[in-house]
Amino acid sequence: MFKSFVPVVLALALVGCADDMVILDRLIGMKPGAEKPEAVLPPENPATDDLQGQFDMAEFYLEQEQIVTAMAWYSKCANSGYQPCIRELGYGYIQGAGVSYDPFLGMQLLQYAMDDTDPEMLNDIAWFLATHKETALRDPNKAMELMEIHQQHSQLDAMSTDTLAAVYAANGLFQQAAKVQQKALNMLLREGGIGNDVLVSYRERLQMYRNDTPYTE
Repeated sequence: MFKSFVPVVLALALVGCADDMVILDRLIGMKPGAEKPEAVLPPENPATDDLQGQFDMAEFYLEQEQIVTAMAWYSKCANSGYQPCIRELGYGYIQGAGVSYDPFLGMQLLQYAMDDTDPEMLNDIAWFLATHKETALRDPNKAMELMEIHQQHSQLDAMSTDTLAAVYAANGLFQQAAKVQQKALNMLLREGGIGNDVLVSYRERLQMYRNDTPYTE
């Protein structure tokens, strides 16, 4: 189970993540091969009590691929208890994007800011809990609970079906995992517009589950 959230002063660590397109793709949903955005002048600095403005400033710098600066702004409003900033800072710590790599703090922040009506967030946290390389961070039972809540609020797409398969595998339910992963692969093919690397990763996980092997990353 997760530890309760303890407010902390979130010191930024200058790490070389600004050019990591895998992290950028996950954080801002950029398509592979997309052109970098043109540099534009930032908006006027928001007031210290304008938490939404601070969040918007962080989003601006994230879109400009200035990850360290974006995380600094997320940190400002996160320390004031603004949940959207806490959530994004959690993603940053889990992946070491613009801040030091600390997946335990990252998961703690995501847990604190979790909205159980947000399918995308439920999917992300379930994925981390089922597949993270840190054994101590994984919690397959909690991941299964989150995916059950997810399905109460929305239908699963290819990505969330892929997550569900990983959760089954993390719980040792490999037959169900393989069946669900095949469904995820079929859904992915129907959706179209996907890169070969994504197809390969789905197929590799399918073979792993058929071999009674869970997936971790």
